[in-house]
Amino acid sequence: MFASDTTSLKKPLFLSVSVGYVKNNVYGSRVDKNKESDQAIQQENNKSYAVNFQLQKQFTSELYLRTGISFIKKQVDPQENTNVYYRDRLKTYYLSVPLAAGVNVPLTGNEKLGLGLEFGPAVNLRLLDKSYVGPDRVSSNTSFATVSLSPGASLNYKLSTNTKLTLGYTYMLDITDAYIERVYWNNHYPRRKFAYKNKTQMLSLGLQWAVR
Repeated sequence: MFASDTTSLKKPLFLSVSVGYVKNNVYGSRVDKNKESDQAIQQENNKSYAVNFQLQKQFTSELYLRTGISFIKKQVDPQENTNVYYRDRLKTYYLSVPLAAGVNVPLTGNEKLGLGLEFGPAVNLRLLDKSYVGPDRVSSNTSFATVSLSPGASLNYKLSTNTKLTLGYTYMLDITDAYIERVYWNNHYPRRKFAYKNKTQMLSLGLQWAVR
């Protein structure tokens, strides 16, 4: 059994605030179609970011449940290095609500440094969409909500009895379509559906306080 974190036992509710650098790619049937058309095609990431507000409930010194809200900008140009004239440029702002179960692992005997490992789903709600899709598409749509699976890890350094500095890594994999396009295929099949799903990595730095 891991060494007990006495702060977690005495004050089992924590608030954390962090900012993150976000790298986003996409996968799915539209990416497969892009590669089929041109093997040299590449995805180009632009600068993205996130702001996170989270609550963490400790059930034991090791086990916890975490939720909160994150404001995340996800953007990628998925049709670069190609001769395609009308290129998709995906840029969407989301409100993300995670629910993750995790475990704390002390890395030092005095509990100053710890490792957190967690996994759970996240619901991502579209706040603002600035995507560009070519006019040659029959139709296009950015989903109002997507669901992701989200493993993560964090290093936590205790600054004081009730405060920790946190460095976190989160991977978010959409399991529902984020962007849907319908393109003309042929006279018998005039509206064929293709979709993008997000693959998002976030590196964040923040502070965590015991609040109860």
